[in-house]
Amino acid sequence: MVGVKLLISENETEASEIAYKLNRMNEDRQAIGQSMLNEAIEQVQAEADDQHVLVVRGRNWHPGVIGITASRLTERFFRPVVIIAEAEEIGRGSARTVGSVNIYGLLHQCAHHFIKFGGHKEAAGFSITPDGITEFKQELEAVARAHVTPTDLLPILTIDAQVAPADLTLDLANALNTLSPFGQGNPAPVFYCDQFRPVEFKRVGSGDHLKITVVDPSGKIVLDAIGFGLGDKIDLCHQNQIELAFNLEINHWRGINSPQLQLLDIR
Repeated sequence: MVGVKLLISENETEASEIAYKLNRMNEDRQAIGQSMLNEAIEQVQAEADDQHVLVVRGRNWHPGVIGITASRLTERFFRPVVIIAEAEEIGRGSARTVGSVNIYGLLHQCAHHFIKFGGHKEAAGFSITPDGITEFKQELEAVARAHVTPTDLLPILTIDAQVAPADLTLDLANALNTLSPFGQGNPAPVFYCDQFRPVEFKRVGSGDHLKITVVDPSGKIVLDAIGFGLGDKIDLCHQNQIELAFNLEINHWRGINSPQLQLLDIR
């Protein structure tokens, strides 16, 4: 409702106050999410490292943040993840998958543990009594071991088109922008190119992200690229040639627009 009030406000002062409140709420949510993520990572690292599905639980975890936290865990550990926020009488679970694993199908085989349950191949949610969580976790792992292969757990990145450096122009970026907004049901096009050489690269932010300047074989096409969450792949940039998967975006800097690659993966 705070967001709705912001959108319908016709008073600049009121809108500024609501926007400030909304931003503070979002900062609080991010802090809650980061704390929950840290606790969840500790749980995962304390368990056996051969789990097919990661199930973590926490008392008083905020149920509104468990979905995004589950997604971040799948990115870190490349395993399907189930997060359960426990309260006195009920636990609320959120699940996200990786690779070609059908998380809804796995959970459906354990549905007799749930009070309510729903979802689809890539994500699902449920409610469960706290007393039933341990048994559910054991059964889910057994189901996953019977149906999930190592190949299923490999993350999948679907490429829409292979492009040459000369294709990556501001005109193309502007044309692609007309297809936005991107999101669920309308993903941004993913491109692949294997003709770039890194000339500058460094970790940015807290060190989790990677910023690269790449050049084509002719030396005439130079582009900046940013890879969120790819900081640990910086060693690959010492190669003379790298393969890139990316979205093409527009970088706005000091009144100048230029094409920029948002990296999804490199090798």
